[in-house]
Amino acid sequence: MCFCSECAGSGRRKSAYSYCSGVHKDFPGTDAQSWQSLPAAELQDQDYIVDLDDSQLNMTGDPYGYYIVDFYEDGTDATATYSNNGILVASQVTIDDADLPQAVSKAMHEQYPDWQITKEKEVIKNLDKTYYKVTIQKDNEHQTLYLNEQGVMIDKKSM
Repeated sequence: MCFCSECAGSGRRKSAYSYCSGVHKDFPGTDAQSWQSLPAAELQDQDYIVDLDDSQLNMTGDPYGYYIVDFYEDGTDATATYSNNGILVASQVTIDDADLPQAVSKAMHEQYPDWQITKEKEVIKNLDKTYYKVTIQKDNEHQTLYLNEQGVMIDKKSM
């Protein structure tokens, strides 16, 4: 059950309510399970912030102007980051192999033909851009790949 003032009458302060209202709007049928405030300076450290510049990360003008919200969508864990005025800044949702766009699967298999997907895949949204996070393995080597919807590699990290 969601705990926002709209749902549970909790009386939380207005800024906390705005993120929960955003969750209901952006992810219909889901309920916020937990939330925490996050300083703007720490936002870039989140592994689902892929391609946001400093001006986009400091959009609130408030040093503690962001909320990280954890919730379930279609039975899987999801996370969203909202500004203090309820704007969805970033989100990550776990997806199945079948939900990877063909261009992403094709590019990944062409660039890493002998590698296997080892973890859950995630769809990541940063403002109006969508990315896919896929962790792959070959022998004892692991890579986390970030690709856009067209299958272009945006970033990769060795693990």
